[in-house]
Amino acid sequence: MWRRMTTSLLECNLQRFSITLFKLKSTSLLYISGIEMRHFQHLAILAAVLLTQVFASAQTPPQAKTPPTAPTKSPPQAKIEPKVPAPSKEYVSSTTSIDDAGKKQIKEFINSRMIEVETGSAKNVRQATNDILEVLRLPIATPIFLRVVFDELKPFATTMFAVKEPAKDNLPGKDNVSPSLRASNFFEILRWTRTPGSLDILINQATMSVQHDMTTRIGASRLLADCASSSNLTAPQIDTAARHIREAAEMETSWIVRAHEMQALVAMIVVAQTGKMQPQAEFVRNEFLKVLAIIAGNASKEKDSEQVLALQRGLILLRDMLLKTPQDEKIKLTSAIKVITQSTIVLAKQPPKGDSATETALRKSATGAAQVAISINTLLGDKPPAQSAKTPA
Repeated sequence: MWRRMTTSLLECNLQRFSITLFKLKSTSLLYISGIEMRHFQHLAILAAVLLTQVFASAQTPPQAKTPPTAPTKSPPQAKIEPKVPAPSKEYVSSTTSIDDAGKKQIKEFINSRMIEVETGSAKNVRQATNDILEVLRLPIATPIFLRVVFDELKPFATTMFAVKEPAKDNLPGKDNVSPSLRASNFFEILRWTRTPGSLDILINQATMSVQHDMTTRIGASRLLADCASSSNLTAPQIDTAARHIREAAEMETSWIVRAHEMQALVAMIVVAQTGKMQPQAEFVRNEFLKVLAIIAGNASKEKDSEQVLALQRGLILLRDMLLKTPQDEKIKLTSAIKVITQSTIVLAKQPPKGDSATETALRKSATGAAQVAISINTLLGDKPPAQSAKTPA
C-alpha cells in the first residue's frame, strides 16, 4: 500500500516538474557555445531538493499517537493513632476521691494499653505494660489512685482468662504470642496496684483447678509474696488469703508453684506480725506447716520425687522463720515441725536412684534438705548429732 502511494505521488510531482521545465526552456536563454545555463542549473537543484523531501516523507510511516499517561498516585499513608496520655499527676497523687474527669482519664489510659496486652504483638504487649508500670511505680501514687486503676483492670481478668481447653491453653496464636506471656504481663500490672483484689486474682490464677496451664500458674505464684507484702491487708483478708493459698498448694503438682506459695505465706506472717495481728500470724504459720507437711509426704513417693526441691526451699523458709520466733511460740509448733524434719531425714537415706542429671540433682537436694532439717531440730532444742570420728590410718 505504501509503495503504491509513493509511486503515485512521484508521478504527480514529475508531471508538474516537466511542465515547469518546458516553460522555462521556452523563455530561458541557452547558449550552446558559451555553456551558460544558469536557469537550468537552478531548476535542477530545486528539483533534487523537492524529490528528496517527497521520497523521504513517502517512506516514513505515520507514527501512532501515544496516549497520555495518567499521573501515578502514591499509596495512602496509614493513619497513626496518637497514644492516650497517662493520667494527670494531680490524680495520681490524689488523697481525696477522684472526680469523674479523673476517672475518665484513668479509664481511657488503662483500656488503651490493656487492649495491646490482650491482642498486640509481643513488642506491643511489653511496651503497653511498661507504660502502665511507669505510672503505678511513681512514688506519688496513692492508694486512692491505685484502687481506681484496679477497678479498671478487674474486667480484663475475665476476658483474658476465659475458659480454654487444657491441652490448648498455652498454644501461641497467629501472632506467635502465647497466652501465658500476655498473662504474665497482666500479673505484673496487677501486682503493682498493691490492692487486696489483685492478690485475690493472683491466688486464683495460681490455683490448679482454675488455671490449667502450669506456666501461667508459675507466673501468678511468683508475684504472690510481693503482692501480699504491699497490699495493706486487713486481718480478715489475711485469713482468707492464707487459707486459699494453702488449699491451692495442697492440690498443686508443680514444685515451683508450691515453693512460691510457701514464700507468700511467710510474707503474710511478717505482715501480720508487723501489724500486731498475732492471731493472724499464728493462723498463717499453721497453714504454712500444713503445706510443708504435705510436700514432705509427696517427696517420699517416687512419682513425686521432684517435690524434694520444694521441700528443701520450704525448710529453709521455716528455719529462717524460727530464728525470728519467740521461744514460747516455738514450743507450740514443735510437734508439727518434728514430723516434717524426721520424714525429711528418712528421705535423705533413701535418695532417688540413677545417674541422670535430674536424679543427681534430686539426691543433692534431699541431702541438703536433711541438713536443714537437722539444724531446725537444733533450734527446737535437740542436741546436734555427734560427728563420727575418723578412724586413724
